[in-house]
Amino acid sequence: MRRRFRLCTLGATLALGCGGSGSADSVAAGGSGGNAGQGGSGGASADASAGAAGSAGTTGGSAGVDAGSCVTTPQATSTVDPKSTPLSIIGDPPAARGIFDPDVEYPVGAAQGVMAYSAVLATNSISTRIAVSSDQGASWTYVANANTSGPLSIPVVSTSTRCPGGTCNGQWTHEVSSLIQDADDPDANRRWKLFTHSYLVLPGDVLAYDLGHIALHVAKDPAGPWTTEGAALGWDSESPISSSGASANVSKFAQLKDCVALTEPSAQWRNGGIIDLAVGCATAANTIRIELFRSLDHAKTFLYTARLVQAKDALCLGGTSPQVNAADLFRAGGKSYVSVSVPGPNFLGFTGYRGCHILELTSGGDGLARDSLGAPIVARKIDATDNRFIGACSAADGATAMGYLVSMLPNDTLPPVFRVFTSPAPLP
Repeated sequence: MRRRFRLCTLGATLALGCGGSGSADSVAAGGSGGNAGQGGSGGASADASAGAAGSAGTTGGSAGVDAGSCVTTPQATSTVDPKSTPLSIIGDPPAARGIFDPDVEYPVGAAQGVMAYSAVLATNSISTRIAVSSDQGASWTYVANANTSGPLSIPVVSTSTRCPGGTCNGQWTHEVSSLIQDADDPDANRRWKLFTHSYLVLPGDVLAYDLGHIALHVAKDPAGPWTTEGAALGWDSESPISSSGASANVSKFAQLKDCVALTEPSAQWRNGGIIDLAVGCATAANTIRIELFRSLDHAKTFLYTARLVQAKDALCLGGTSPQVNAADLFRAGGKSYVSVSVPGPNFLGFTGYRGCHILELTSGGDGLARDSLGAPIVARKIDATDNRFIGACSAADGATAMGYLVSMLPNDTLPPVFRVFTSPAPLP
């Protein structure tokens, strides 16, 4: 949930909290802004297992072009009118600051679509809710809370400057969820899987993104009950909470040693127990890129697969810095795509997400399709009708009445601050 616009400086100090001044609440009220934002979202189901197992564990990656040496042209641009009516979820319990970061899953052949989204109760209280649709995404009904936010104390190294004394006390929160149905998991109680960036918010509303992990929550049905299995992906940090029990510690992969935190997971199911998981890798050099992992055993373990989108690709997409994030994996018309967002200025006076770029993937789903000059092929761009914070986006083949779901900030001070809109553009 981009309330502090997660493409903030994730640099060497690694407080990783952009602080309250960058919150959407203060920005909407005319306060000073932070930098660009985190997005969330995940993928729809994909029946594309051919060759997937063979590519798992490879060190692939897209070659790309030199930073700033290319400009992409989308094949189509679709706009979202910020004056239109935001998405309303039937029966959704009140959330004072609104909802954000929707992620849609429409299993192949299913009569019902499922959506995960962030419910923002307070600046330090964000949790994941689940809604369903029986009319191809035209309307949604709340069915469950997948997790809850609450107070937590975690151990940290004695040299920590954030938490002197060896303990950090804060609020455990869950953002930017991604939802899949793992249809062939032999354990029926794990067939629905939800990935979140779960981390600690310190006193003063300081977002300690590194004091967390990419968590896995599971259920038999979308309505729950949901249980938490712990860290699916972890990394080395000041606290063991970031890596303890993780299915994979990404700091152990040579290609990922510079990742100080992972965020914005996007999952996609493939036949045969295969799950792809794209995540944003934030580095101390203040870059963000998208890395791809693959599980061959229903998310019990993960292998590093490829660098899906390079940080410098953001500059080809019109971004103002080498930061690309908010991955959303989905399939449409027999092809694989990923939606991403890059930073740029907006009329609220800070740098944040400026739309969603729908990028075509290679047939194996583990690299970008590129033109003859090496630039990513952009099938579509989703943007606002004015210069505002917009992104991330989510889509699912099957939600034909919905098109894309888009997170967008208002230009007024009326609650709620966080709102979701639909873009009826055809996929992709």
